[in-house]
Amino acid sequence: MPWDLRGRLGRTLALAAAAGSWIVWLLAAADPSDLRVAVVNTQKVTARSTSIQAEIAAASAGARALGEELGRRQEESRRAVEQFESQKTVATEEENQARLARLQALESAIETLSADLAREIARAQQEAVEPLRLKIEAAIAEEARRRGLWLVLAAEHVVYFHPSLDLTAAVTERLDAPR
Repeated sequence: MPWDLRGRLGRTLALAAAAGSWIVWLLAAADPSDLRVAVVNTQKVTARSTSIQAEIAAASAGARALGEELGRRQEESRRAVEQFESQKTVATEEENQARLARLQALESAIETLSADLAREIARAQQEAVEPLRLKIEAAIAEEARRRGLWLVLAAEHVVYFHPSLDLTAAVTERLDAPR
C-alpha cells in the first residue's frame, strides 16, 4: 500500500495523549489505593481491530484501484520501451516516431495517474482518519466508564505499566463486538 493510514491514526491518537504528560505529577500526589488508571495502545487497536481494518480498506479502495491501474500502465510502458529498443534499428522512421509518440502518451498517462493517486490518498486520509480516531476514542471512553477509570493513557508514552492496566484487548473487542 503506498500510504499508511494505520500509522497516521496511531500517531494522531498518541499526540493527544502526549499533551497530557503533566498528569504524572498529579498521579504522584494521589492515594494509590484510589488510583483508577489504565493504558491503551491505539496503534495495536488499529492494527488488530477487524472493524477498523475494514473501514481502512474501504477508505483506501479508490487509492488501491488507482494504484493497480498505475501499475498496469507502468508495465505497459516498460514493455513498450523494450519493444522500441529491440526494434528501433529495423523499423522505419515512421514506425519509430509512432512508437515514441505512444511512449510519450503512456508516460503522460502515468504522470496523470500518479497525481490522481496522490490526491486520492490525501482524500482518503482526510476522510478516514478523523472518524476512525473518534470511533477508537469512543470505545476507549466506554471501556473506561465501564471500569470506573479516571484516566486512560496512551501506552506508547508510558515507560512501564503492569499488564493488568492494559485496555488494548478490551477496546479492540469492544470495537469488533456486534452492535
